[in-house]
Amino acid sequence: MTADNRQPKGIPAGGQFAASTHEEPGVTLAPARRPELEGWPATLPEPAVSFRVDDFGQIITTATDPSGDWIDVWEKDDGSGGYGGHALGEWEGADDDDIEQAQNWLTGRHKVIVAAVREAEKAAVEQARSGILAAAVGETKPATEPDPTSAEERPCTDGPWCAAPRGKHVDGCEMGSF
Repeated sequence: MTADNRQPKGIPAGGQFAASTHEEPGVTLAPARRPELEGWPATLPEPAVSFRVDDFGQIITTATDPSGDWIDVWEKDDGSGGYGGHALGEWEGADDDDIEQAQNWLTGRHKVIVAAVREAEKAAVEQARSGILAAAVGETKPATEPDPTSAEERPCTDGPWCAAPRGKHVDGCEMGSF
């Protein structure tokens, strides 16, 4: 018996999986956004985020699009605990809902930035404490103070301005608030 390798007419050698000329689909997948942009409007381009601290200590967080349009967010200083914001520019393709969604997203980022800035400020003050006191009261202090978190090195003086670190209750001290 002879083996005839017969190929049906119109089907390329290799069967249905053989390479053939065909049209490519017209679908293109958009690149995935970074997880940090969850909640940023899909219709807006990825923003550049920055912040600044003004002369009054207020922190303002800004999102800027590639064309230079921007949105600012800051904490209101009226005691309401709310946030203010405004946008400048057209934010091409954005409607009012997009702008509101962008402001809400930026407010979330702003809260994270404010917490980090306040922690950095506290650390800087602790590091500079002896120099600040020397300038204020004219006392010569050592270049470095003991670790402010160590209750052994900062004994409690009792009273409303207790020198013990916040959250450390040492020998009956009355924890003061600042």
